[in-house]
Amino acid sequence: MDPKNLISINKNIDNVSEAAFPYWWVFQGENLQASGQEGQMVVFFGNDMATFIKMGVDADRYIKKCNECLDYLRKNFKNYRLCYKPHPADKEEKVLLDLAGFDFINDKINSELFLFQNRDRIKGVFSEGSASSWSAYGMGLNAYVFYKCFVDVCGNDLTRPSDDFFFNMPQSFFIKNFNETIVDNARNLEKAESLELFFRQKLSENTGTVWLVAFTVEYIVWLIALAKLVKNLSPANRVGLIISHHRYWSSLNANYFKKYFDEIVVWPRINYSLRPAKLWQAVKTARQIKNFKISKDDILISIAQNSFVENCLNSYHKNNLKIGLIADKDFNLFYNSQNSIYTNNSDFRFNKASWFFNKILEPLLGLHRSVFMFYSRGGGYFITRYQKPLNEVFDRLIIMKATAK
Repeated sequence: MDPKNLISINKNIDNVSEAAFPYWWVFQGENLQASGQEGQMVVFFGNDMATFIKMGVDADRYIKKCNECLDYLRKNFKNYRLCYKPHPADKEEKVLLDLAGFDFINDKINSELFLFQNRDRIKGVFSEGSASSWSAYGMGLNAYVFYKCFVDVCGNDLTRPSDDFFFNMPQSFFIKNFNETIVDNARNLEKAESLELFFRQKLSENTGTVWLVAFTVEYIVWLIALAKLVKNLSPANRVGLIISHHRYWSSLNANYFKKYFDEIVVWPRINYSLRPAKLWQAVKTARQIKNFKISKDDILISIAQNSFVENCLNSYHKNNLKIGLIADKDFNLFYNSQNSIYTNNSDFRFNKASWFFNKILEPLLGLHRSVFMFYSRGGGYFITRYQKPLNEVFDRLIIMKATAK
């Protein structure tokens, strides 16, 4: 299979729209005072360094470049509180960096919840190329990435995908050299009027539980925002959260978010694997989801990431309204066959397990076929998407952007 030939959107179906990030709602009614420290924090989010090393990056050169990033922040923010928050999977970077003058933040919450809770305290957010910077910009903070300074260390093959990941960000978001002047780029958060109007209509037509379906913790603040939006528009609707249990959920204290949901359901993450125990777990999970009691008036809203749990819910509950929300970065990265990942690579390949799921297991279980293929050196990069056009999986597909209305 050549994924370049897969269709992203069926243009014969008029069910795709755009909307702004839902962050405006998340800050409504929250008591998040800055305690006299408004705008005093400058935060550098770390990486999982081991991932880069496995793909051939020289560790010493990588750390040297990261230290140059930290020096740049020391030079430009002399009177601010400098903070370093490590990646949850990292074991090496945080030990090897020169963190002189930086407070080490080790609060065991993910970066998006950290940003949510400390938004009024933060002056700016920086990273090599983390989604944390993307989230910070979405929340109305000054946000920046350094990955363009790492081309000489990581090479074009490893840095080019970041261009597709951050394709819709303003030029001020990218630090290209260490002599560059930092420009404030925080945007005012505005209510997404079109999103509110759409949900108001659908909630009037569907009075059951609104189920929010998620895989990674990256979108937890989106989920809180959507729960608050639903409760604001229709207090009678219950809001449930369905989690496909990624390992980072285990390190995230549920007390930080459970109050926003009436019910939380957790199913296991199903990885592509040919191990008999893992295949049996996939079959059992599919059966449980198929038998999950969902009322005909319930709504399924997925942060569309093509997880096995999401696939089962959308495949088996065909009579329920299914809404897919996908970030523009994810849509561009995985569904845009004109981006540099597709145009600069010709070695897309299944592994044995993802081939088996696509060709045999998913059709047998009555699921949408998923595509999980590796490319580039080291096997560290991959694409993941539904095989069919994304707007055929959902009744309504909404592409979420920072600049949409």
